[in-house]
Parts: sequence; C-alpha cells; structure tokens
Amino acid sequence: MIHIMGPLPGKVVLEAGSGPGTLTEPLLSLIQGKITYVCYDLYGGVYSSFLSQLQKRMLQCSEIQGDVRNMAIRSDSIDCVLSHKLLCELSAKDILPTMKEIYRILSRGGMYINGVLSPFALNRSQELVLLADSHSTNPLFEKSWFSPPADTLAGMLYCAGFSHIMARYMDISIRFQEDCAFQQLDTWNTDAHFYDLYADEVKKHGLEFPLIQIISCCK
Repeated sequence: MIHIMGPLPGKVVLEAGSGPGTLTEPLLSLIQGKITYVCYDLYGGVYSSFLSQLQKRMLQCSEIQGDVRNMAIRSDSIDCVLSHKLLCELSAKDILPTMKEIYRILSRGGMYINGVLSPFALNRSQELVLLADSHSTNPLFEKSWFSPPADTLAGMLYCAGFSHIMARYMDISIRFQEDCAFQQLDTWNTDAHFYDLYADEVKKHGLEFPLIQIISCCK
C-alpha cells in the first residue's frame, strides 16, 4: 500500500474501518514525512473494545467514530483512503454506497486502496479455507471473509465514479498444518458439518490463506 500511495508528506490519509490499529501501526512506521492520519471506524457492538485498543497503541493519528456508509467528513477533503478487510464486514447491498461515500470525501486525484483476501483458491489448502468460510457460524451479523472478486469490485468502483482501477495480488504465505489447522478452524467458529466433510483433507493438506487482493483507483 505504501508503494502504491507514493509520496505522502503534507497529505491527509484516512483509514476506513481501522479497528484496533492492526494495519495502522505498521503503515505509520513506514510512512516518511509529516502527514495527517485519521482512523475512522464505527467502534460499536462486537467491536466496541477496538477504540480503546487503538488508543493504547499511542499512535500519531486521530480517531473518528462513525459509519463508513455515511461519513461525517467534508467532501473533497481527503488525499488517500485506505481499507483492509473493510468490505467483507459490509453486507453486499452496502458496498456500493460505501464506495460512493469514499469517492465523495476524496479530493480530485485522490486515491482509494483496499486490501482483502482473494476469493480465488490456487490449491486445495486454500480451497479448504474458502470452504471453511462457507461453514463459519456467527449469529451476531452477516459476515464473510472475502470482498467481491476483483472484477465485481472494479465494476462497483467504476459506478461510483472512480478511474484508473487496478488489481494487484500478493502472496502472504500463511499456512497451518495438523493441530494448528484445527485450532484455526475452532477460532473461525466452523460448524460440525465441515469437519464431517473435510476433516481428513485438512489433515492431509492443511490450511493456507489465499492471496491478498489489492485494488487501487483514483477520483
């Protein structure tokens, strides 16, 4: 993301769906020069503790609590918007309105960059992760681990007004074998039917995260 953004001194960067600062901290450590960095998140419901976690990191950033679908940010005021795993937290009908809202707050020539796990598997270990997602149970809200495929998201971004839309992929090489694989399945609230169908394959192949899909575009 730092490479895609280019030089940032003097600019205003907003991280949409910043959560507890998992991405914020490493990004700020890599950015050179003085910038204004804003963390924007709802910090409600099951994520209510994220704000205090972010503040404990004592990062050089401002925090705004609000809904990314209707941001309390002036139009044409942000130079770059970043998000990581934001879209997979939204329902399908909310993704396009969110893209339009991000477009609204960006200045002319501003850039939006989104990173998330790719919904395409390159091997059986990755296919098992996608299958586990379809068997993941979370009674609190609709959730998926994956944003729309790159071509679908690119179409939404175009409809929102964006141009220079580009997709990149990055191999994060995170793999879980044997007991570690089953421990991961437990943390993902995977239902019993998945184990009935795929436990032997998990033992054989393990689990591997798909590529990171990074979409960038400009206003």
